[in-house]
Amino acid sequence: MLLNLISFPPSGLDSTVTF
Repeated sequence: MLLNLISFPPSGLDSTVTF
């Protein structure tokens, strides 16, 4: 999930879970 925080633009379900 940390990688998703670095990649601000959502590009997967993980990004949704992070926020």
